Amino acid sequence: RGKSFTDILLPAMVQVSPVYALVSVDVNGDGLNDLIVGGNRMHNRVRLGKSDANLGQLLINQSKGRFKLASMQESGLFLPGEVRDFAVVKQAGKTRLLAYSVEGPMQEFQLSR
Repeated sequence: RGKSFTDILLPAMVQVSPVYALVSVDVNGDGLNDLIVGGNRMHNRVRLGKSDANLGQLLINQSKGRFKLASMQESGLFLPGEVRDFAVVKQAGKTRLLAYSVEGPMQEFQLSR
């Protein structure tokens, strides 16, 4: 009755570091929303060490709940540090991604299709 949620397996590389930021936007113009992921945690307990392996990830939607991890060269993303939020801004026919980190400046990327 109505809509429900379905589990979708994401590529294992998404789990190499904590995820704190995720946004859904059509990056490649195919009409399917892709996922952009960011995160990290620098101040863990001493015995755990920092979790900083996530430099920003783009997951390309291949339809039917399947996502392919784009390489850093394909995505153009480089998001070191503790990313905590994304915003997508559409203005004058262009789409921009804003990435907010705990420490460091906000980063801006223009999505090209």
